[in-house]
Amino acid sequence: MSPRTSSKRRLSRIAAIVVLAGALLMGASWAVLEAITVNETRSVVSEVADYAKQRLIRFENYQATDTSKSLVRLSDKTEALSREIAERGGATQEYLADYAYEQRLDGIALFDSNLTIENEWGDKDEVGAVWSKVLETGDNVTNIISYPKKVYFSRIWVGDSQYDFAALARTDAPGIVFTFAKKTEAPASDNELSLSTVFTGYSIEKGGVIALSDGSHVISTNAESVEDKSVGDAESLANGAEIDQTTGYLMVTTAHGSWIGSKSTVDGYSLYVFFPKAEINAMRNTTLLLIFVAYVVAVLVIALVRMQVVRQNMARMEASAEEARRASAAKTDFLRRMSHDVRTPINGIRGMIEIANSCPDDIAKQEECRQKVWDASGYLLDLVNSMLDMSKLEGGEVALEEKPFNLRELMRGAAAVLEPQAKGVGLSFTLDVDVEHEDLIGSPMHLRQVVENLGTNAVKYNVNGGTVRLSCRETSCEGERAAFRITCTDTGIGMSPEFQKRAFEPFQQENPELRTVYRGTGLGLAICREIVEHMGGAISLESEKGKGSTFAIDIAFAIDRASHSASCEEALGETPSIAGMNVLVAEDNALNGEIAQFILEGAGARVTLVENGARVVEVFEASAPYAFDAVLMDVMMPVMDGLEAARRIRGLDREDAKSVPIIATTANAFADDAERSRAAGMDEHLSKPLDSEQLVRELARFRAARPGGPISKE
Repeated sequence: MSPRTSSKRRLSRIAAIVVLAGALLMGASWAVLEAITVNETRSVVSEVADYAKQRLIRFENYQATDTSKSLVRLSDKTEALSREIAERGGATQEYLADYAYEQRLDGIALFDSNLTIENEWGDKDEVGAVWSKVLETGDNVTNIISYPKKVYFSRIWVGDSQYDFAALARTDAPGIVFTFAKKTEAPASDNELSLSTVFTGYSIEKGGVIALSDGSHVISTNAESVEDKSVGDAESLANGAEIDQTTGYLMVTTAHGSWIGSKSTVDGYSLYVFFPKAEINAMRNTTLLLIFVAYVVAVLVIALVRMQVVRQNMARMEASAEEARRASAAKTDFLRRMSHDVRTPINGIRGMIEIANSCPDDIAKQEECRQKVWDASGYLLDLVNSMLDMSKLEGGEVALEEKPFNLRELMRGAAAVLEPQAKGVGLSFTLDVDVEHEDLIGSPMHLRQVVENLGTNAVKYNVNGGTVRLSCRETSCEGERAAFRITCTDTGIGMSPEFQKRAFEPFQQENPELRTVYRGTGLGLAICREIVEHMGGAISLESEKGKGSTFAIDIAFAIDRASHSASCEEALGETPSIAGMNVLVAEDNALNGEIAQFILEGAGARVTLVENGARVVEVFEASAPYAFDAVLMDVMMPVMDGLEAARRIRGLDREDAKSVPIIATTANAFADDAERSRAAGMDEHLSKPLDSEQLVRELARFRAARPGGPISKE
């Protein structure tokens, strides 16, 4: 068999394994998330059913006392009217009209001692009809003239209408004050009318709609309160629902989209609870997308790095066999490092899915898990960017960052990954952070990589019932730099003095026979030392066989005074805002353009979206001076790329062309990409995927620093 044939077969096997692993991962994730969705839906339906039963009981109690409450309120209004007339020394038509309007009365009449109307408001025929009916009741209402503190009130029928009335003696002169209010509807003979408002204003997460039906039409629904984002006609839901035999859901398709839900019975009525299909599946689809993207990115990175290393090895083999051997060793070492570091965030993502599955009814916990999945995928993206940067450099050198970060938040983020690992194997975990300066400048991704690597080892090489303690202390501060000691202490198996001397060398394990038990490669500590030394720090070890180990990192960082000032401003309530800004966005990818527009418009900005660099130049040139407060520019676009477009805008002969902020947005994350953007005249370089908070913060920063634009002129 030729080497070429063997290589093709090997690649085919690898491709098959990758596809199979991906399919298994997505299938398992789908099943877990589907179970979460089903349980969440059932929980909400049960909650709504309980709510409906409680409202029905409350209404029955309310209906029993509604008449008496209404009459008492009317008598209070009539007494207040009598007092105000006495205080005013009489009543005009205008005053009676205003009072009737304010108190929702349909008629008012002031009688003298002879029961002659002195003044009235309302339809005269209606006033006369109601008063005549009162006199026909047989009760001697006129006697109240002699009893100033007595109030006479009742509910009567006048033709087909029902009225509440009240009468009492006048206090300003002998006579009677008489008021009445027409009932808009007859008392409910059954629950149909009362139930019409049982769900009004009731809100369900994810824009849910409730419909209570008697089997032929909807009696009550909350659809009116969510009309802008729901079906508008809840009756179509109740009558058009069909059970999906596969999922057990009620499935409905309307002009407003597809809906899924469930049905239960409440006091003989059918209770339907529906959710927009797109909303109920949002968490599942988002999580699946993140998992798929992470998996694809990891596979592609591995493939790219492998291809790069293979090319280097072939070139070196042409020079000498010894060089080929060294290149092969370097390739293997690099791939092992990459595998170790890529798997850590993927493990975090899978772990959060398992935790979410174990708490199907805990909405807050599921939100927390989704946030941690997001954080872990972000860390994976940072790691991928770093590995791509490393693959571009000869010799595998680590490309360190110099960017602001918060040390306290970094330690908390590492703890969020390590604590579930420890508790999962019966260990206790503690975090202790005591620092004065927490806003720093450095390479946070590499520092977190080291901390999590040490923490993972502390969990892996521990004993049953042991402990893991992670701490960070500020040891000194001189000028603009602060020094810190980060320690990771465990009560595990420990190391012998002999092994401690070579513990930081690659591929070292004190007990190689236990490789299967602990699943270690012997690269973790070597990776930590390399990274720490590249960052200008030092790592040390103290250990005793059978008692545990302590790893200490001594490292210094520049203090980020700007971030501290920004934090102070935020504490004082000065929140970054881009509301009202006009932003010109150049993006050839429709999906990315939609995302950018969503972020910006959600923050209150106005967006003009174009599809390539040539169009952004045309639109900007055709606009009035200072029409746009910023330009968001994709770099790689057809017709004209973003770099050339930025140079064209800067070269225009108009007053705002030199000052308008131009921000590059690109999937290229190498350091030289940012330098090329700035060389073309751009002010900032943001890597995709876009961080919404960072994007808004950067635009707000440029807004504050650029006087003369339309925002500052408002």
